[in-house]
Amino acid sequence: KSLSNYSSLLSSWYVVVIRELVHFADFEPDPKWIADHLPQKISKKQIEESWQILSELNLVKFDEKTKKFLVTDKALEIDPRVSDFSLKNYHRQNLKLAEEYLEGDERGKREFSSLTLAVYEKQLASLRQKINKFRKNINSEFSQANEEPDHVVSLNSQLLVLSSKQKNKEDG
Repeated sequence: KSLSNYSSLLSSWYVVVIRELVHFADFEPDPKWIADHLPQKISKKQIEESWQILSELNLVKFDEKTKKFLVTDKALEIDPRVSDFSLKNYHRQNLKLAEEYLEGDERGKREFSSLTLAVYEKQLASLRQKINKFRKNINSEFSQANEEPDHVVSLNSQLLVLSSKQKNKEDG
């Protein structure tokens, strides 16, 4: 499902995480249960507001048959080329979380890698396409799994042009 109005969903990193917690077999929409399953502490009010956002966007629903909450769509897609405040803010929050995990001691809960290489200008578009395809493939494969998950993870990638053969405009 592609979201056109995602500002409230991306308002805080934990809104998306709470949505993913719904996949857990023992999920309870109880603020204490949710707080106990988050790596960072957030308030009861933040949890309640997050649940309201997920409900209003119809991203979670109660299934009368199973008597459990379910996500309405397993794989959400937000176009990474969209650049607005909410998406930028969401990425900032994820970068901050990554920094906190980098400083932590729990190596089994993080995977960091980096690659710096020289490329031709004409390769940049292809590189961006490959990153987007990779992200979509991961989303599709892992969000459609039939087993009930044990973890919620965040996968982030950045492509930064760190230098250019051309002089910076400020250099004259």
